[in-house]
Amino acid sequence: MPVRGGRSHPPRRTRGSWWTTRLRAGWRSPWWSWRGGSLAGTATLWGIDNHNRSAHIGLGLLPEARGKGYGTDVVATLCHYGFVVRGLQRLQIETLADNHAMLRAAERNGFVREGVLRSSAWVLGEFLDEVLLGLLVQEWKPDARG
Repeated sequence: MPVRGGRSHPPRRTRGSWWTTRLRAGWRSPWWSWRGGSLAGTATLWGIDNHNRSAHIGLGLLPEARGKGYGTDVVATLCHYGFVVRGLQRLQIETLADNHAMLRAAERNGFVREGVLRSSAWVLGEFLDEVLLGLLVQEWKPDARG
């Protein structure tokens, strides 16, 4: 696949990993794993809008994969794929307001909190707030994670 924007390398910490190789090759399956071949969770770029050059990032980690930095790495890899490979202008994440791990992973990759969608998610019998985060290609800094 052609590389756009002058950036030709995936995030440093993920280079050579199983899922980075497949994303860079244009593979679209949402399943990914960490070293050793164990399933870690799902990750996808969804709602891709070619006209407005935007997409959403989604990911979910199995409990045993949490707290190891994989979420931050996956967000970085999907940013690379969205901005460099797909030539997108904007990426967006929506997450529950109490999902501190996702908020941290997004902000470590340069995402900015753009607003709160009040009582927008029906979860286990109650409405919860969601946080909307966005990142523009001109703001993106590969390997800028905290």
